[in-house]
Amino acid sequence: VNRDILSLAREAGFDKLESEDIEDVLASHTEEFTNEDLQQLTEHSPVEDNYDEEEPQRTLTSKRLAEVFNLFQQAMQILIDDDPNRE
Repeated sequence: VNRDILSLAREAGFDKLESEDIEDVLASHTEEFTNEDLQQLTEHSPVEDNYDEEEPQRTLTSKRLAEVFNLFQQAMQILIDDDPNRE
C-alpha cells in the first residue's frame, strides 16, 4: 500500500517524497491528540489577512498531506478488498 501511495504522490508532483514520510504520516493516525497537541496546532495555523488579494495564497500543510495520504490508504484498501483477482 505504501508503494502505491508513494507512486501516486510522485505522479501528483511530490518528487521529493520518500516512503519513510508516508510511514510517518500513516503511523501518526494511530496516535490520539492531547489537548496540548491540539492547542499547538491552532497556535501554528496560518492567520488570515483581512485585506483582499487577487489570488489566494495556497499552502500544502502537513495536516492536509496527512488527510490526502489517509484518503489514499482508504482508496487502496477498497481496491484490495474488492479485487476479483486477489487470490
